[in-house]
Amino acid sequence: MLLKRLKICIFLWRRARKELLSLGLVGMIDPPKEEFKEAIKMAKKVGIKVIILT
Repeated sequence: MLLKRLKICIFLWRRARKELLSLGLVGMIDPPKEEFKEAIKMAKKVGIKVIILT
């Protein structure tokens, strides 16, 4: 079985001052772009701090 990487979007609604209500989740297939590795290298080279959350 092949595993798919999904990007997850969580929808929240603020009901009260500090209370959040979860409305749902959506999973989207979004494979990394061909240029991704080169773009990260270029960003680091010019001093941009790159943070990737997976």
